[in-house]
Amino acid sequence: MKKCLLVILVFVQFSIFQSNAQGIAFTDPAKAFNKMMLDKNGEGSNLERVGTYKVKGTSLYFGGSLKGTIYTKERAFPDVLISYNTYNQYVDIYDNSNTPIATKKFNELDSFKVKINTSEFNTNSTFISSLVLQSNDNCFFQVISLGKKYALFKKYHTDLGIVTENQFQADLRQYDLLTDYYYTETGMKGVKKIKLTNNGIIKEFKLVKDVSRIVEEGSLIFNPEGILLNVFEEINK
Repeated sequence: MKKCLLVILVFVQFSIFQSNAQGIAFTDPAKAFNKMMLDKNGEGSNLERVGTYKVKGTSLYFGGSLKGTIYTKERAFPDVLISYNTYNQYVDIYDNSNTPIATKKFNELDSFKVKINTSEFNTNSTFISSLVLQSNDNCFFQVISLGKKYALFKKYHTDLGIVTENQFQADLRQYDLLTDYYYTETGMKGVKKIKLTNNGIIKEFKLVKDVSRIVEEGSLIFNPEGILLNVFEEINK
């Protein structure tokens, strides 16, 4: 199992390198981790109960219990263990013995940061409450890019998906991690969802800049985030 884990994480790291260096083959690390957990949790083992369903995989961002910092309106709480549940959008806080001691919703935190620092992953993620961004979504948005006028965010959310290889257990489901991209504009209230098609992106920003070349030279199938980063770099000039 350790060997399998190492192979998957090395593949993810290589895919991210390709994305940064060549603008292709982007693999979302959190999605890769989620896929790894689905492969690990075979039928009948390590299943969670959600309502009437037995669910395989994990809804926790990188498995939870991550070192980070939480921010409320009053103060910051550094060096705490937290987990972010992408299914119910709750943030759990743990004590030093890894026991949950508090649960916070999107309207109880301004933001939080988590750090993944292993031999396979080295990444920092910042999430901002939808309330802070004046959005009607009851969730947290991951910060992808902050510009002088436009900012790019990613929303993680998890659905209970059908287990395609399962033919006998009607109550078996799996955690499917999904992503959507949003942006904010200085002076604009709330966030706006980006339609991830060539025409959708070009049309969205046509009054700001002509980004058709950036969009059409890339591939939204293989590297949506890389293309969006290039677009936001251009419209923030």
